[in-house]
Amino acid sequence: MDGFCREVLNKIPLADATLQVLSFALEDSFLEEIYQKNRGRSYTKVISFPLMVNLIGDALLQDKSGRRVFEKAHQQKSLEASVKAAYGKLGRLPVAVSTALLEGTSERVRALFPEECQETSLPASLAGFTGIVVDGKATKKIPHRLKPLRAESVGGLVGGRGLVACHLQSGLVLGMEADEDGDANETPWLPKLTEKVRAGNPGPRLWIADRQFGYPSTLEVFSR
Repeated sequence: MDGFCREVLNKIPLADATLQVLSFALEDSFLEEIYQKNRGRSYTKVISFPLMVNLIGDALLQDKSGRRVFEKAHQQKSLEASVKAAYGKLGRLPVAVSTALLEGTSERVRALFPEECQETSLPASLAGFTGIVVDGKATKKIPHRLKPLRAESVGGLVGGRGLVACHLQSGLVLGMEADEDGDANETPWLPKLTEKVRAGNPGPRLWIADRQFGYPSTLEVFSR
């Protein structure tokens, strides 16, 4: 075998392991449980939440086009509804479902980590702490696809905003709060986010955040 073929063979076990982890994290019964607990007034008529997750996964990892993935699934009868209905289902998914999906899949992946496996470690003087990084971000650089936005719109569009807590040592998400309003203030979400994180991460904890969280009120939330 030439060097390229040997390199491909060397990477097959890693690729297989990655797909198995993805399959475990996105198991249909687990996804359905997440949807039922967080769906609010949403309901399933034809397009199930596991099917929607799988279609979006195909768009992100394979085709890079949601429309092409929806159209192909419709032709193959795995998507029994129309492409328009698929976009409608995606647009109506509650933020709570998206948040629970991120938190739940991250928790499942974290359970697979070896105990001593660390992506980032704290200095020796802080080794007894669990490092938790808190940061917020708004979705930016949204394409001007809607017709009213194409003509004279020069400013950038802002989508939703999320506040996320990540486990420093593994890099995985511990909790998330989000809103469809990209101009929303993240600070009021902090008490609920820290409550989530404390539930699964007994102390001592070291909270790491930027200066927008340096007010006495937010410091009091971190120090509870």
